[in-house]
Amino acid sequence: MEGLQGDVAKNFLDERHVISTVKHFIGDGATTDGIDQGNAEIGEQELFDYHAQGYVGGLQAGAQTVSVITRVTKSY
Repeated sequence: MEGLQGDVAKNFLDERHVISTVKHFIGDGATTDGIDQGNAEIGEQELFDYHAQGYVGGLQAGAQTVSVITRVTKSY
């Protein structure tokens, strides 16, 4: 993240740096029958354990924003 955003103590988000974001269509890799942009019929814990870890790692690395697109149709 430092390469994108700069060093927090020196040049964080100056004119040569940009903010970083973690972005993904969460659960898109778990869609029923592998349909692109289909429904991921999985539970919340599985969604977090397997599909949200890129968000967790990105935020731990210093990303400043999160872009999430999700559609919840029912609870499991």
